[in-house]
Amino acid sequence: MFKKLTDLETKRTIVQALGFYLAYLFIFSLIGGIIGGIAQFWFSNKVTIYDTVIIAFVTHVVLSFALSILLIYEKSRFYHFGFLLLGLISVTLSIFMNAIGGLIPIAIMTTFPSKRFAVIKE
Repeated sequence: MFKKLTDLETKRTIVQALGFYLAYLFIFSLIGGIIGGIAQFWFSNKVTIYDTVIIAFVTHVVLSFALSILLIYEKSRFYHFGFLLLGLISVTLSIFMNAIGGLIPIAIMTTFPSKRFAVIKE
C-alpha cells in the first residue's frame, strides 16, 4: 500500500493510490504545520494564529500544484488534455478544500500508466 511513494512514474492500483493519498496528506500537513510554526516563531509579535493557518493553506496549494506538475512530467503526459485538466482540478480543489481535496485528482492520476517507455507502433 505504501510502496514506491516517491516514484511518481509507476502505475498504482486503487489501494496503492489510497496509500499514496494518505501518505502525501500527512506529508503536506506536516510541511504546512512546520512552515506555519516557523513563521509563528520567527515573527512572534506580528503573526497571529490566523496568519499561521493562511500560511499553511498557501503551502498546501503550492505543494498540490508542484506535485501535479511533477506527476504530469514523470508520466510524460504534458500533451494529454485529461491530465492537464486533472492538474487544474487539483489546484482548484486545493484552493477550496485544502490538501484533502487537492490530492484526490493527483491520486487518480497515479493510477494511469506512464507514457515514457511506450512502444510506438509503426
